[in-house]
Amino acid sequence: MDEETEANGETGEAYNLAGVESDVTLADLASYIAQTAGTKVIFNIPDEIESAGLIPKFSAILTTIPQCVLGGATVSVFSSIAMTGMKLVSSGDMNHRNTSIVGLAAALGVGISQVTEALAQFPDWVTMVFAKSPVVVATIVAVALNVILPKEKTEEK
Repeated sequence: MDEETEANGETGEAYNLAGVESDVTLADLASYIAQTAGTKVIFNIPDEIESAGLIPKFSAILTTIPQCVLGGATVSVFSSIAMTGMKLVSSGDMNHRNTSIVGLAAALGVGISQVTEALAQFPDWVTMVFAKSPVVVATIVAVALNVILPKEKTEEK
């Protein structure tokens, strides 16, 4: 692999969907990761798109979408993701161990994100990482319980 990596939209396309308040762009993140690895990233927009000015025009179209429509689309997408996750959980073998792992992970993930005061005595970075996103807490709890709780012994035939 050479020292320059070119992201021109053909292989592994990526899009910057940072929030309005975000100062970090996808280009910044990719450059930081590449710099850490000792390489360089070059973002190259194809000439046809750049010369036609399509990116600013597309951005202008997106800004005309009402917030209520974006909110409805977001709810729809995340409910679909949640249902897919529930189907995945319910399709597995739900013995006592697995039920405990799923239940505790979900309860602590949602509980800590709803009652952020529970982490008030910890440093600010702990509150920022764990209290803002239920996914972080639920993942850590699920992985830890999966390692800690003993697996059920299956009978050999």
